[in-house]
Amino acid sequence: MLAAEVLALTTIYDAYPLAEALPVLRCAGPIVGLGVVFLTTLLLSARLRPRVLRVPLEAPRGGVLVAALVAHAGAFALLFPAIRALLATPDAPRLLFVSGLFLALVGSAAAVALRPASWGALLRARRQDLGAAFVVAFAAWGAGLLAEELWYGLADVTLVLVVVGLGLVASGRIVTEAEARMVGLDDFLVEIAPVCSGMEGLGLIAVLTLAWLVVRRRELRFPQALLLVPLGLVAVYAANVVRIVALILLGARVDPEVALGGFHSKAGWLFFCLIAFALLALAERSSFFVASREEEGELEYPAAPYLAPLLAWMGTAMGTGLFAAGIDRLYGFRLVVAALVLARFRPTLPLRRAAPAPGAIGLGLVTFALWFLLHPEPPAEDVEALRAGFDALSPFEASGWLLVRVVGSVLVVPLVEELAFRGFLLRRLVAADFLAVPLTTRRALPVLLSSLAFGLTHQSVVAGTVAGVLFAYAQSARGRTEDAIVAHAVANAAVAAAVLFADQWWLWS
Repeated sequence: MLAAEVLALTTIYDAYPLAEALPVLRCAGPIVGLGVVFLTTLLLSARLRPRVLRVPLEAPRGGVLVAALVAHAGAFALLFPAIRALLATPDAPRLLFVSGLFLALVGSAAAVALRPASWGALLRARRQDLGAAFVVAFAAWGAGLLAEELWYGLADVTLVLVVVGLGLVASGRIVTEAEARMVGLDDFLVEIAPVCSGMEGLGLIAVLTLAWLVVRRRELRFPQALLLVPLGLVAVYAANVVRIVALILLGARVDPEVALGGFHSKAGWLFFCLIAFALLALAERSSFFVASREEEGELEYPAAPYLAPLLAWMGTAMGTGLFAAGIDRLYGFRLVVAALVLARFRPTLPLRRAAPAPGAIGLGLVTFALWFLLHPEPPAEDVEALRAGFDALSPFEASGWLLVRVVGSVLVVPLVEELAFRGFLLRRLVAADFLAVPLTTRRALPVLLSSLAFGLTHQSVVAGTVAGVLFAYAQSARGRTEDAIVAHAVANAAVAAAVLFADQWWLWS
């Protein structure tokens, strides 16, 4: 609920102008980050380090629940005019009022979730985990900021390595201006500022590996386990050089908008996450670093056939999005990867062949109509960028891109999303043993929450949530996820038709 509300607020209002007028707002990022650490630690510690609570966890009921919900709705409704007034006149009294409303929003949400006694019991039981998590979070944040200062000492070395890398993989005139921290190829020149230098990753990987050494100290082999720290630092630094070389190559040889758009904004954190996961996965599986490992039998994950296709699709989209400018020219890779994962789980996919229900087709058309009405039209420049990216393709490329785009949206997306959101999540919100929950279930809260999660993965949360509710109804009518897939496919086919035959490109933006 909070995620959807904050997303709605941040979609409508931009905080950057306020940060210029009220510098204190620059602390909002770390505060939100620590809030994420707080909630994540509570959830993970409850799962990974279970303890017996002295007070059972209880949710509020009756009048207390109604009062908390009314207070929450009131705080959320007041935030819209309050933020609008703060944007118009950024001053301290209005900022305090908005801050108070945010506290009321979070506090009332907490009151909806648990009784005060239960919150106290949960916090007391998790105090050590919370303390450790906050120490690591503060250390990572501070180390990241300090590492940015390393750029001034390592800039010359980095620029030399970038020039060497460019010389190995590209032909052309390499340009450097060491004093201005600029480097480029031919006419494409970039200035590397400390905040964009990638040095922050050195501090983050150092804290991550040190924290892992502390947590796993009883199972590790020392001193060789200490090698993970310099290994992580070298890997992150090398990846940063590769990132800068790749950015310059993209800008000089492919498309400057691709380089300075998706690649510039996503490559750094994507490389860091890959290195962090790979480094610790290698350490966990290596007898050189780990002294003793528990023997693991063949693990079964009942949720895998439902979730793996969607995760593969989204992960591939993150990678291809690095090179997107207007349109994602590598969209076809999503289809290939998702198809391979679907083929891997084909024997266990919970799908049967049967004629689609007429009602599912009708629900798909209704969903398209509501989507068309509820989905806000994006900024004109975004639509123009999408259309310009398509117009820049050759006729052969344009035909191929349209083909894979339609196949993906009509055949693949409905399959992977309905398996995950209706086949799994809706039933998982009813019971942990989701396979025992019938597909005919229509329990209001699981339907609403799973539909909200579905809406959060789309640009329009409202339109996506409404569509999720309709697809859930399609599934429950006959107890078949296939009907939800059909309804979803019909809606997406109607969207594709509107784009191709009515020039409504904003529906694909």
